[in-house]
Amino acid sequence: MPSATETHDTAAWEKIAALIEERDPEVVADAVRDLDDAGRRAVARALPGHVKAVRARREPWEDIDDFAPTFRAAGAVALGGSSAVAAWLTRREFNSRWSGGHDDTDLLLELWVDRDDAWLADLARRLTLRLRGPRHLGLDLVLALLAETGIEPPEHDALVVGWVSSGPPRPKDPLLPVLLPRIFEAEGVGRELRDNPSWPRTLPTLAERGVIDRRMLLDGCVRRFLRGGTTLDLRFFVRLHGLLIPADPAVREREILEYARDYVRLPPAAPGPVADVALGLLMEPAELPSQHVAEALDGVLFRAESGLVKSGLSCLEKTIRGRPELAGDCAAALAQAFAHESYTVQERAVRIALKLPESADTTVLVDAVPLLAPDLSAKAAARFGGDVAEPDDDLPPALAVAPPDPLPPLPPPITRPVELAEALTAYHLDWPVLERVLDAFLRLARRDADDLRAALRPNHEVDLYYPRLAEGGWLSPREWLQVAVRLLTGSAPVPPDWRDRLSALHSLANPYALELHRCAEIAVAVADGTLPPMLLATPPSRPAISTRARSWPGWRHCRPRASRPGPPTSSRPCCGCPARSTRTPSGARPN
Repeated sequence: MPSATETHDTAAWEKIAALIEERDPEVVADAVRDLDDAGRRAVARALPGHVKAVRARREPWEDIDDFAPTFRAAGAVALGGSSAVAAWLTRREFNSRWSGGHDDTDLLLELWVDRDDAWLADLARRLTLRLRGPRHLGLDLVLALLAETGIEPPEHDALVVGWVSSGPPRPKDPLLPVLLPRIFEAEGVGRELRDNPSWPRTLPTLAERGVIDRRMLLDGCVRRFLRGGTTLDLRFFVRLHGLLIPADPAVREREILEYARDYVRLPPAAPGPVADVALGLLMEPAELPSQHVAEALDGVLFRAESGLVKSGLSCLEKTIRGRPELAGDCAAALAQAFAHESYTVQERAVRIALKLPESADTTVLVDAVPLLAPDLSAKAAARFGGDVAEPDDDLPPALAVAPPDPLPPLPPPITRPVELAEALTAYHLDWPVLERVLDAFLRLARRDADDLRAALRPNHEVDLYYPRLAEGGWLSPREWLQVAVRLLTGSAPVPPDWRDRLSALHSLANPYALELHRCAEIAVAVADGTLPPMLLATPPSRPAISTRARSWPGWRHCRPRASRPGPPTSSRPCCGCPARSTRTPSGARPN
């Protein structure tokens, strides 16, 4: 017999379970709060099993998102430890692939109003570390708990990425001073903000108002550049960096010189847009040390990107023009461009090299002269010396495309009725076989009609091959030939509406529909007694190719008998003779 305690616990749970079925989170939460400690413990023990029971009532591909708010509210009250609550709220069943935000942050914070600060702080830390991108489910609750407790958020990239995705920076956001410096360290922030229009504009504005430190932002951008990344990762930081550089010339030059050591490290390996920005800034101060100038130019002219190297050559040319005493230092960088694979880059590098002052030390260029194209190498060697590059050997002739394999020859024509009967029973009536069958049918029907009927009748007395010949449209040559044979032999009836079956051919591809039309044309000619003596176009040696010589005999046979080839035959592209030259009724028809 169950004890009083067990009875009490069972009653408490049954009441909550019934309310969960109604899926009203607030009602369930109030009911759990009204329970004593023993009742809450009973509910906490039963909740996981009830989740499985509800899940079992659904199909495997369905979720329980409609139950999730109610389950979350019940667990938030019934469970005691912050660890248990954090694990409960982030259960997979409540955060399915298709679920959106839970929108229960206000309710949960109200349910925890009687929890102490240490409990809430621990829950905030645990939920923060459970955040996962790219959806960041539960972010609203985490941000609210962090703001409520005032604790320093734990280091977690997903929190920073989720925070920047929640909206533009707000001056009164309590998390702004803590999380803003982390955007330069957290992975994924750059991709999240790469096309965001508000963050690059808002941060400089807040810096002008004194809400945040502009130098902190500028320093963060430079550190982010030095950490590396792809162009997409750094696009946002490049835009922000450009808006943070001061417009005042004196302040601008001073800050560029302060960051000069960092900027010099970017041209050799940073993505193109970052390297281009760094090089452009380094070329601005007139007092930049010569070793920084040479190092930056050497790094950018070593790159493989033609556009970036051309930009570097422009900076080098400008430097030599403005500071001719650096020509010798720039010669080493110019030698890097001599080895570039682009002829345009080499040509421009040689043009700049030939303008170097005579007093400049150009010894380093001598060894690079053979790396140029032969014609450019000769120009450079005339000025600086060095070996002239040998012209490359003639390129091998272009490989000729191998001709296609010849098609196999067509089988010999059918000359006996027995052969035609056998061919008509073949499973596949593809193009070569069909051409032979049509040609033989016409020839034998005129020359050996009785023998042809005797050979064909046994196989066409019953619906042996097409038991459903009376149904639907006929989309196979065999069905039309079956009708032609029956009409010729009288071995079996044909559907009374057989002429109407051509209406189904309008949806077929033209070449296939043409062959079906030719088969139907023969069936109509049998029924009307107007069979031509032979095919207008005899079977050619290749598909869809027929010469006038092959078509002309058919016209000559049709002309004395005034036979009229059907539209499909007389309109075939392979008929290469002029229509009026046939002097037949068909040829005299207007197109």
